[in-house]
Amino acid sequence: MKAHALTLILCLAALGLAAQPLSLDSCVALALRNQAAMRVAQLDLESARQTSKAAFTHHFPTVSLSAAAFQADGSLVDIQASKDGSQSGVDFNLDLTLDGQTADGRIEQLQQLIDGFGLNINLDALLQEIANHFDYNATLQMLDHGLTAGATLIWPLYAGGQISRGNELAQLGVDAAQLQLQIATNEVTLGVEQRYWLIASLLEKRNTLSEAQTLLDTLRHDAEAAHAAGVIGRNDLLKVKLRQNELAAQTTQLDNGLQLALMALCQYIGLDYTPTLTPADSLGTHLPTMPLADSTSLATLADRRPEAQLLNLAVSADHLRYRMALGQALPQLAVGATYGLSNTGGTNLNPHGLVFATLNIPLTAWWETSHNARKQHLELEKTAWRNIDLRQQLALQLQQARNQAAEALALVSVRRQAVDDAADNLREVQSYYAAGLATTGELLEAQMLLQQARADLTDQLITYRLRHKTYTLMLQP
Repeated sequence: MKAHALTLILCLAALGLAAQPLSLDSCVALALRNQAAMRVAQLDLESARQTSKAAFTHHFPTVSLSAAAFQADGSLVDIQASKDGSQSGVDFNLDLTLDGQTADGRIEQLQQLIDGFGLNINLDALLQEIANHFDYNATLQMLDHGLTAGATLIWPLYAGGQISRGNELAQLGVDAAQLQLQIATNEVTLGVEQRYWLIASLLEKRNTLSEAQTLLDTLRHDAEAAHAAGVIGRNDLLKVKLRQNELAAQTTQLDNGLQLALMALCQYIGLDYTPTLTPADSLGTHLPTMPLADSTSLATLADRRPEAQLLNLAVSADHLRYRMALGQALPQLAVGATYGLSNTGGTNLNPHGLVFATLNIPLTAWWETSHNARKQHLELEKTAWRNIDLRQQLALQLQQARNQAAEALALVSVRRQAVDDAADNLREVQSYYAAGLATTGELLEAQMLLQQARADLTDQLITYRLRHKTYTLMLQP
């Protein structure tokens, strides 16, 4: 249905006015736009797309900024040293090198020279006494506050194939979400047809009851006149009244069922409930024909179904998980750079930067990884076996749907013939009844046979339409 037609229907429903009859196509279009299952499937698809985009970002470098500041209650580095000249027993050590000769060597040469002149001077004792007269007291305190800031860039060049496999797995999620959306579309379409044709069948049955009620009203008028004239007994008149009461009860049940069916359809397609909505398509006209027999094998037809494609994606996903499990034991290479500023106690910010490369080779990870990979490979085998089994079941479902649709179409002809026969029988009994050759009970029985035949035909038409739709949806690629 065109967009302006859908808008008109929505406006009429919102205003509570008498709406135009709804066609099946318009109901399907509204349901595909408003059904909660469709909204959820579309959101799942968008979520899978965002996951795929997020996985793609792992190919690019990551940049992070950091900053830190501290203020201590005291200096983190506190060094104190002191020397009192009055103290004794302090060793004096002089570690110098002059012209390739140590200071101890020069002192020893000088002591030999002094001894050669016969002087009583101990040069080591004299130098030690001189050093003891010097005092010192030194204190070093620093790092009581500081500020650092920097930026780091890391680019993973190789991660054992896990990044690439992760991107492929995320894309499989998008493909699976698209197939789930297609499955939801088929389910919603079939759900609309179920609710739409239920309303059509209830209206058809109510029309049948209305015709039967008209016939019974005429029959009761004739029966009352015949009973007053003494032609028929009271028992025949009571049969007519009882039959009228049954039809009245059935009409009430149909009206209640029709109200619930209309409410269910409006809720399903996203319209406000309007009692005046009626289906525009007739149940018995323009009956869809069975698709021509396809020479393609059932297995090939089953492979076209979105359910089968989902199974194939499940196998591919498990294969990627297996390769990702193996990738955990492969080397990982990354390069990066960092640049920062720091101030630890001073007044100026000191810049510093570096570039680096990291290579991580998990030497002992093979032990655990081998078990994890084996476990994932077992999951892959299980999924493959499930895939084979479920694909065979899908082929059987397709064959069953084809058989059921063909069987339902064949029974439609049988039910139509039954209605024609019941209508001919009712006309014949009516003629006999008018001529006094048939009883009231026979006429009531003929009317009941026609009503039942029409109800069976209505149910069979619904069965065929739904089975035909189920089969055609299975054939869609």
